[in-house]
Amino acid sequence: MGYDAALTFLVAGGITSAWAAVPVFALVRGRVFLLYLLLALLASVLVGFVSGLFL
Repeated sequence: MGYDAALTFLVAGGITSAWAAVPVFALVRGRVFLLYLLLALLASVLVGFVSGLFL
């Protein structure tokens, strides 16, 4: 696995883990939670692409 892929998994894992997602879901519910997941996953993929350019 490349450094960029590892960094993407590291960032996305902390955001989408059950221990992090359940409290956020309890606070915001519904569409806001889906937006949270979507933005988090897109941001982690972007971090992977950008780090792939420099690593």
